[in-house]
Amino acid sequence: MNDVLILASAIEYQKPFLTKDNLLSRFAAETYHVQAIQQEGNILVDFSKIEPIERRKSLESKGYINRGWSFAIRNRKAVS
Repeated sequence: MNDVLILASAIEYQKPFLTKDNLLSRFAAETYHVQAIQQEGNILVDFSKIEPIERRKSLESKGYINRGWSFAIRNRKAVS
């Protein structure tokens, strides 16, 4: 689990990822189309060369924040 968190940080900040985990390095290299290079028993996956994904701004939301539905139930006593 720790390696996965470190991998996520390396991807997010576009930094090199150094690991001994062959399976994790292959997964990362194939998924993000980067090279995995073996160095002295370690595997280096360099995310500094990937192009950042450009997010398209939605024209539908008009800047509103969708907070979802919410409701409240009030318990009122009957007055006679």
